[in-house]
Amino acid sequence: MPLHSRISPLGVQSEPAAWFAFDPGSAHSDIIFSNDNLTVTCSSYDDRVVLGKTGFSKGVHYWELTVDRYDNHPDPAFGVARIDVMKDVMLGKDDKAWAMYVDNNRSWFMHHNSHTNRTEGGITKEATVGVLLDLNRKTLTFFINDEQQGPIAFENMEGLLFPAVSLNRNVQDRNVATPRDYYFALAHTVRDHLVGRWIRTQQHYYERCPKRVYYLSLEFYMGRTLQNTMINLGLQNACDEAIYQLGLDIEELEEIEEDAGLGNGGLGRLAACFLDSMATLGLAAYGYGIRYEYGIFNQKIRDGWQVEEADDWLRHGNPWEKARPEFMLPVHFYGRVDSTEAGLKWVDTQVLSVLAPGAVCTAQRIRS
Repeated sequence: MPLHSRISPLGVQSEPAAWFAFDPGSAHSDIIFSNDNLTVTCSSYDDRVVLGKTGFSKGVHYWELTVDRYDNHPDPAFGVARIDVMKDVMLGKDDKAWAMYVDNNRSWFMHHNSHTNRTEGGITKEATVGVLLDLNRKTLTFFINDEQQGPIAFENMEGLLFPAVSLNRNVQDRNVATPRDYYFALAHTVRDHLVGRWIRTQQHYYERCPKRVYYLSLEFYMGRTLQNTMINLGLQNACDEAIYQLGLDIEELEEIEEDAGLGNGGLGRLAACFLDSMATLGLAAYGYGIRYEYGIFNQKIRDGWQVEEADDWLRHGNPWEKARPEFMLPVHFYGRVDSTEAGLKWVDTQVLSVLAPGAVCTAQRIRS
């Protein structure tokens, strides 16, 4: 579960945000650093603590941490700590840390192993957790996606305090794993085989520099990916046998996958067929579309009538996506067009920074 951090001046919208780094010298050895120590993750099944390099003893300070990946619903903890906090337990277990730990549904505050103020509302992939340390008022408050999470968490905050988090891998055993957990485990295993081929394909393209095809469509009705990828990679029988040895039914796991219905039907399915065909022919082709938050719709029949419901296809995450947070793109909305001496200009727009995740389309090799 990688996290990356940002610290910004509270309430000063015009000031640029500054990034703070985590401190490798303060971290447990199981904490893994990347992105110039702005991103951390954990290799251990147990909770491990890492501090930020910047400590505070006065003033008002607010920082944010963004969840880059969130698998198996772990419960990370966010907060502040003394420099001598315990590094091998969850943040807040000892008397040197004040924290909020949170899963995908709810959160609690914790200090000296005392759990208080259970609050509904959890985190998902790309969620932002904010920490407000007001040493003027001696308070600590938490936020999730810009909304305050519960009441003021702690009071009487004094001394030198450092931003802190604790992480773990949260590997589940068979006693608590759900069918969806098994589906994600299978999907990630298949994706691991896919990624190696994708890297070699990209290397081949850069070496040979072939002509490339870019297909733009507002709709891509890709459907489900797991079974198609297993067949195309020649893994169907091996995966079926492995799942059978675990006492599971691979068809039941395949049914758990959400249908990526990003369109109204015909045009989206046609775009998906084009991608399949180009992959089959070995063309260097890319599809560009819109990653809609909701799919086409879910159809229900109630009292003999069709009822359409929103298709929240991303509510459990998508194991086939590869997010690239280092490549944020500006997208402009609204505004107006002015005529100037230099030509027409689009001005007074609202700009959003957009993350564009990608996925790989596979195909079977044709042998003549």
